[in-house]
Order: sequence, then structure tokens, then C-alpha cells
Amino acid sequence: MQTVERFSLITFTGSRGGSPSIGFATLCQEVTDLKKPGRQYTLSSDDLALMSPLNGAAPLLKSTRDAAIMRRVYREFPIPGESDPTKPQEFWNIQYVSIFHMSNDSGNFLRREELEAEGLVLNAQRRFISNDEEYWPLYEGKYIYLLEHRYGSFETMPGTGRYGRKASALTLPPPQLRDPGYEIAPRYWYPKSFWGLDHRVGHFRPLTVQSGTQSAPILYFSSTSTLIE
Repeated sequence: MQTVERFSLITFTGSRGGSPSIGFATLCQEVTDLKKPGRQYTLSSDDLALMSPLNGAAPLLKSTRDAAIMRRVYREFPIPGESDPTKPQEFWNIQYVSIFHMSNDSGNFLRREELEAEGLVLNAQRRFISNDEEYWPLYEGKYIYLLEHRYGSFETMPGTGRYGRKASALTLPPPQLRDPGYEIAPRYWYPKSFWGLDHRVGHFRPLTVQSGTQSAPILYFSSTSTLIE
């Protein structure tokens, strides 16, 4: 089964066979994944109310460890978006800002093949540098996952697979994830000068190096909350 196609297996029980918790296993590619140690995890109704207070949706987690981390995070920190004017220091006060748009700004994005055709070489920071310009990696949502900012990469994928329909980044193997100096390989790069000209990034220039698209928004903290100290 192709990994881009989604499927689900659901087991229902009657009212007499109710359970205080529900077993989950998400992002599986085969039914045999259910037998892998730690792959299944359980969430109670209290967990769902804690993690999804607005709609009660079940979060997509990969293991029992992820579930334990989520419980601790939601118990110790407030939900992004919630606020109290009388206690601003106790809330995140976050604004979501989309830096670049894949359609509207696509004319400023360049592929690796285009930059290499101009004689530019990719350096260790995943940038291309010419005499009068720097080209920085463009982050898309497919490179990021819950608790992991280096979830996907196009480093070993051939060019024909990077730009097709439903192009999916490859998940990094554990050895690369254990290397703190490893940087993912994106599909596109953008000119540093374009970053400086875009009015949407005025607040964020000092805070980040790479920039994200509408599927990977930037979080802007509008207050000096004690939560981020």
C-alpha cells in the first residue's frame, strides 16, 4: 500500500462492553505494525479533553512515549490561543504568521537543479551562496512532525519524485536524527534578499534562519511571558 493513501481499522463495542480508555495506533503502513512494541497507546476521555479541549479530536501520535510526553505538556502548560488579560504572564499570547505562500510566492523559489546549473554548490548549512546572493532552504509542513523538526527530507529522493503529485518527503533514519548537526534537504530555496523585502517577516528576521510556507507557520510571541523563560 502506498504511504500517501490513508486507511483505518476501527473496532466498536456495545454499551455493555464500554471501556474507560481507547487503544490507538496511528500512521501505520501495515496491519503488522500493531504488533510492534510501544506502537499502540491508550487515551482516556480525560486525555482527549486535556489534549483537544476545543473539539475533542484524537491527536496523531506514534507511540506510548509520545502519549506520555503529550500528557505532561498539556498538564503543565496552557493551550495556545487561550488568554486572560488579568494574567498575561501565565499564557502564551501567540500569533500565527505565514511567511511565504507556495502559490503566490512560487516565482521566487528555486530548485536545487536550477541553482547547481548556475554553478552554485550546496554548503554544510544547506545554502547556496553566489557573489551577490544567498539562497536559503524553504521549509514546508511535510518536513515537520509532532516533537520533531527534522521529520522529513528529500536528500536521497530523485528529482522526478520531488515535484510530482502528493510529493512526500522521506522519513529520516535514527542515525541521522541522533546527529545534532544534520540539516534536512528541502525541495526549494529562496533568495535572502526576498526574505528582507517581504513585509510579513519584519518581526521575525532576528529569530530564525530558514523560513516556512503556509503549511509551516511561524509562532510569534507577543508578550514576555514567563512560560518561555
